[in-house]
Amino acid sequence: MNDLLIQFEKDIVYDAHNFRTKVRRSLAGKRIVAMGKRALPLIVEYLEKTSPDPEGQVSCGCTVLMGRIGVDCNLDVSALENLPYTNISAWIAWAKSIEQDHSLPVAR
Repeated sequence: MNDLLIQFEKDIVYDAHNFRTKVRRSLAGKRIVAMGKRALPLIVEYLEKTSPDPEGQVSCGCTVLMGRIGVDCNLDVSALENLPYTNISAWIAWAKSIEQDHSLPVAR
């Protein structure tokens, strides 16, 4: 999973398209979303350890993935309505609440 997040980071940093297109085109991002809820704790860990710029495109891209996972897995995304992708701490708090509510296993 860590390799996927590193590849996602590269996809976002080195793709010349606009932000939404970068996230949509990322194969690593698609694989992360396909992991479903199991990916949330790992995304949170990645954001907490490697995100010096809370408004950076990689951090925001990770929150986009978290939102897609929430919708795809029918999780309670009501807290995410109108929440900007740049509010990294709120996205992390949401993912942690989902993890606590569902006792998610951590995929390594």
